[in-house]
Amino acid sequence: MISILLEVILPVYLIAVTGIILGKYKSIDIKSISASVFYLFSPALIFRSLSESTMSNDIAIKVIIATWSIFFIGLVWARVWSIIRKKSHDDETKASFSLSVTTINAGNMGLPIGYLGFGDIGLEVAIIFLVANTTLYSTVNVFIASRANKMSKASMFEFLKYPMVYASILGVIFNFSNLEMPQTMMKSINFLGDAAIPTMLLVLGLQIYKGVEAKSIKDACAAIGFRLCIAPILMFFITYIIGLPDIYSNVLIVSAGLPTAVFTIILATEFNAKPELATTIVVGSTTLSFFTLTLLLWLVKNNILL
Repeated sequence: MISILLEVILPVYLIAVTGIILGKYKSIDIKSISASVFYLFSPALIFRSLSESTMSNDIAIKVIIATWSIFFIGLVWARVWSIIRKKSHDDETKASFSLSVTTINAGNMGLPIGYLGFGDIGLEVAIIFLVANTTLYSTVNVFIASRANKMSKASMFEFLKYPMVYASILGVIFNFSNLEMPQTMMKSINFLGDAAIPTMLLVLGLQIYKGVEAKSIKDACAAIGFRLCIAPILMFFITYIIGLPDIYSNVLIVSAGLPTAVFTIILATEFNAKPELATTIVVGSTTLSFFTLTLLLWLVKNNILL
């Protein structure tokens, strides 16, 4: 377990901590860095990974099915919890809680954890996991966030603004058609893609430095509990039922236990859906995942779950 902590988890968190320290002593424009990740680095990494992927269609489809399954189970969990807490859950709180449960940090943390924990195969699975989730975040979750202020009609085509969607489509087209990008362009794409993971982690640290105001401990615990503990257990059963080979199942089980993404705060802020609750859950789940992800990786690498 110590080796996993030192070789996989700690390198990821050290870069995030660097972001926290940088945010403390320097006035950093987080929006500009986030925009670079969002519009350049992440799309480049996704295109490169998908266009060069050697994963079979059967495995890729099963990974997508597992990813979407855990997302919609999370929505059910959020709905049930809101019913239990109906006296204190207005529309804004319902939206914020749903977003916090379903929006996994598949980018900033999922990609580096997948790569450091499982190598190239892990990165391929993590990319598909990210892309599959992104399609839902940019459609279903934008719709959920907009419902907090009755703006659903205006948000129906919001996903068209996300470059990762187009990078995913192009990556799949290039892969299936055996097309090759000109070497000069591919070198530029490689440079941008290589910058994605460390910059994502830096942004995560800068976001965490903004701080947290705990408004609802019960809601935060319910969301964090699902994200870090319940979701990986459910993913174990999902991958077993659909018959995924062990290596792919292991990556997905760990990915299902990733913390809530910073993107939750962005959505909650944009649509005024209780961003303070989302921030509490993001910071809390990110902090606790240092321990839970270490344990998850140790369990799957020692075949204790499978």
